[in-house]
Amino acid sequence: MLKVKLSYAALMVSVALGVNSCGGDSSDEPTISVPFSLGISDAPVDKTDEVVITIDQIILTPIDDEDDDDDDDDDDDDDKRETIVIDDFDGEGTISVNLVDYTGNEQLAIVNESDDIEVPIGHYKMTLVVINDMSYVSYENNEAEYDLKVPSSKLKVGSFEMLLEATETPVGPAYTVEFDLRKSLVMRGKDPEKNGFILRPHGVRVVVNTNSGHIEGDVNLFEEQGIVALDAECTGPDHVVYLFEGDQTADGIELVDFDNPEDVPEGAVQAFASTLVKLDEDEDDDEVSIDVDEYEYEFGFVPTGEGSDKDYTLVFACDDTFDDKGIVIPKPKGQKSLVTVSAGEEAELNFPLGYKGDDDGDDD
Repeated sequence: MLKVKLSYAALMVSVALGVNSCGGDSSDEPTISVPFSLGISDAPVDKTDEVVITIDQIILTPIDDEDDDDDDDDDDDDDKRETIVIDDFDGEGTISVNLVDYTGNEQLAIVNESDDIEVPIGHYKMTLVVINDMSYVSYENNEAEYDLKVPSSKLKVGSFEMLLEATETPVGPAYTVEFDLRKSLVMRGKDPEKNGFILRPHGVRVVVNTNSGHIEGDVNLFEEQGIVALDAECTGPDHVVYLFEGDQTADGIELVDFDNPEDVPEGAVQAFASTLVKLDEDEDDDEVSIDVDEYEYEFGFVPTGEGSDKDYTLVFACDDTFDDKGIVIPKPKGQKSLVTVSAGEEAELNFPLGYKGDDDGDDD
């Protein structure tokens, strides 16, 4: 096995020499393996205090390409690569993660490069094997723990590509499993005490961190020219910012957010992700006045594509604007805007649009 501690250029020379020496026969090309590292992150979800999953295994199954979405569990779908099973977490057989502790651009590293797990480059699908009996949900101000189940105990979190240039950095692992619990966490029935919750793969994805960026912004809810001043109906406790791929700012585009992608109407644009507006935890807890800078939203690990920028549309919606049909309506009216996300960079957009936030004009 080729141990990757060389530079990118040196490895490319090694590959070229290997191919030329055997007449260009692709079946004899050397397999390049790179160190693997993985983190877990989440977007905030309404009123939950804990969403704990206990991971028993991480399974990486080779596939032909990222569009190979078959649901079979066959090993070794592609070439000479073998399915990789990770079942050791810093010397422990399992690892428990409270997803709500790692929101926005924060993550918990569950596999580090120092664990010496190497994976051949190429496309894979990732499955988390979850121990249902050790997973649960609890609400704010409620000590009860409700059952959390993953069907068949296998959470298929999507496909990704192991890249030569994707490496662990001081900021965190090379790859992140990003949860959008507003899509993936579903109550079974109306009484969680009887039926608990289900964790589904909808809204869960694997992100290559070298090809991702970060979006955040301040929200002026209460002061002059704030959200409530623009629309007196925006007084509820839960406000949501939606993220759509591409430029969706033109009038007449139907923006939706369905739990099941199969329910999306033809021609409508499904939300890529969503997050709650929340109190800024960096603010002084001793302050008793309501200050606009205490409210913020954040999207972490937003894919940009390899070495490029990507456009997204952000939509602010009061908690009373999400109707039974799943239609997302900007409220106050007109609160949607285009933002460009660059790899490794932070993009900022405040609401209402035009609000300068707490960082402008404060340079000392």
